[in-house]
Amino acid sequence: MPFRFSNGASATLAASLSSVATSLTVSAGTGALFPGLSAGHVFNAVLMDSSNNLEIVQVTARVADTFTIVRAQEGTTARSYSSGDRVELRMTAAALDNFVQLDGSQTISGVKTFSNGIVANVTGNVTGNVTGNVTGNVSGNAGSVTNGVYTTGDQVVGGTKTFSGLLQTTGTRMNVTNAVSAMFEMHIPGVAGRGLYVATDGVTRLSTTNGSGGAGANLWSIDASGNFATSGDITAFSDESLKENWRSVPTDFVDRLAGLLAGIYDRKDTGETQVGVGAQSLKALLPNAVRSTDGVMSVAYGNAALVACVELAKQIVEIKKSLKGA
Repeated sequence: MPFRFSNGASATLAASLSSVATSLTVSAGTGALFPGLSAGHVFNAVLMDSSNNLEIVQVTARVADTFTIVRAQEGTTARSYSSGDRVELRMTAAALDNFVQLDGSQTISGVKTFSNGIVANVTGNVTGNVTGNVTGNVSGNAGSVTNGVYTTGDQVVGGTKTFSGLLQTTGTRMNVTNAVSAMFEMHIPGVAGRGLYVATDGVTRLSTTNGSGGAGANLWSIDASGNFATSGDITAFSDESLKENWRSVPTDFVDRLAGLLAGIYDRKDTGETQVGVGAQSLKALLPNAVRSTDGVMSVAYGNAALVACVELAKQIVEIKKSLKGA
């Protein structure tokens, strides 16, 4: 409860006071020497008789020269007083204990507003909102800091959080979880939006978005079996200015191409029926069109197919020439 003070506040009782009275009146006009009180504020006054017996009372309200009082404070005894006995505003132990101490442990209640920052170490639990900058070390139970984002430990953070700087994670993954559709969205307002997301059908898609989590046209997708589909062309850098040291394929390329392991087959890992060639078979003919990852070979089908088409076209041209000359 906040204490109020004023300088040189001293008066005398305008009338006698019994030991059970809960209000007193001081001589006319002297009440103004004492603090005015708003709701919840108090001041301590000392009553003293002619024999120097004293009693500390707490004044909870003052209207002009009349005080509302709580008797026998701080271990003193309520007694009767005569008109003319003294009433003084004094500093008491309880009022001093109500101040914030520089050292030692202390419990502080109520709202405290600081016009400048607080620089200190805070040890223990902080419950409530902290507004402004905190300089120093904060330790204790982070779980009691409400509506904050913690630097360590697990936490569920609700609402939209906007970061003006770089959002960087050093962990092994960033997890986006939702029961229906989990999307990582990139949005340039007024220009373009793209969303990489997975739905309940297990298909991973890249699509256009509206910038608010709504998927639009599908750009490409990878189904649960790893099959890739795109709505546009698949291209790679083939500019001749980037290439040198050209070599021809073997002269018997087409003959050997006809001997590749090719056709319709069943996948052992997924059970799907597909069409293609054997990577090991193709590697003997076009080793640069075959890759190996974790001991499993794969084929650059586009590269191999186009080279094969060119070589077949060359043979067709030669056949046409020979037919004309026949």
